[in-house]
Amino acid sequence: MSGFASRADGALLAGLCATAARRLGWNVWAIRVLAVIGLLLQPLVVGGGYLLAAVAVGWWKNRDGATAQSKPAGAGPKETAGLADSRLEARGRRIAELERRFRALERESAAADQRDAG
Repeated sequence: MSGFASRADGALLAGLCATAARRLGWNVWAIRVLAVIGLLLQPLVVGGGYLLAAVAVGWWKNRDGATAQSKPAGAGPKETAGLADSRLEARGRRIAELERRFRALERESAAADQRDAG
């Protein structure tokens, strides 16, 4: 199924719990625990609902190339994907900036090594 190929970051199975947690601003493990409790109490209802939701979310994501994930405006996919708290978003941006600077230093170092070897 093509809907399962574009799963949310941190997704297990179809990524429904990760997507729901991101949209609701909840902890993904809290959603997963609730899903497991629901499966234990009402396996046919919750299991069937999970499968229907997986198909529906997969269809919705592939409908027009849009994804159901919500990301902060102007943020790249790796910098702040799914960070609900503004402090975490700031940390994500800082980490992305440090990673960019680190990559630049690596390139400079590699260029210097090539100059010294040549």
